[in-house]
Amino acid sequence: MAQYINSQQNNSFELNKFVTAIEAVNNGHGMTIGVNVTTDYNSTERFSQVVSTIPLPVMRTLDLSSAGLSPLQANALRELDYGPSVKIGMQFASAWWTNGTDNAGRKLNIVGGQTFTDSPLRTVVYPSYGDPYAGNTTTMIASYSWTSDAERLASLVTGDQSRLEAVVLRELATIHNVDELFLRDQLIDTFAWSWSL
Repeated sequence: MAQYINSQQNNSFELNKFVTAIEAVNNGHGMTIGVNVTTDYNSTERFSQVVSTIPLPVMRTLDLSSAGLSPLQANALRELDYGPSVKIGMQFASAWWTNGTDNAGRKLNIVGGQTFTDSPLRTVVYPSYGDPYAGNTTTMIASYSWTSDAERLASLVTGDQSRLEAVVLRELATIHNVDELFLRDQLIDTFAWSWSL
């Protein structure tokens, strides 16, 4: 994205600048016509638009008194907080959740969407892009969890992933009523990420 934007307007990005204030610039009739961004407490530049990706705890340290935030926006900025989360992606040899059958012989036929559970995995996310029935999409988010569930899984994310894989495969097998050994044989790769770590 940076490369594309710089190709449209050279020097669009300034790096290693400490943003200290953001101010909405009005035309005198209540219409915002630009945004002033102050860096290092002394250098201010005007932009037509600003996209901020500053983490909320850091953004709360900026001078936003003239940013034109509504009371709801200011409250959201003060009150929103980050919590721990863990996401675990797994690639399998086949899209067993779409084309496979469960232990009772019923076709699973899951295409896209999510399964919400009370298991440690909490949320399983199935792919919906491409041609799912062709079996080309064989990667799923096997777990997406937050707060205390994420903290428990985070302890398994670092180090030897075999323990994490064992827990996730066991839970996937239970949720979908499929054989755990089948899932282990199908597993190609696992990638887990904990935002708190």
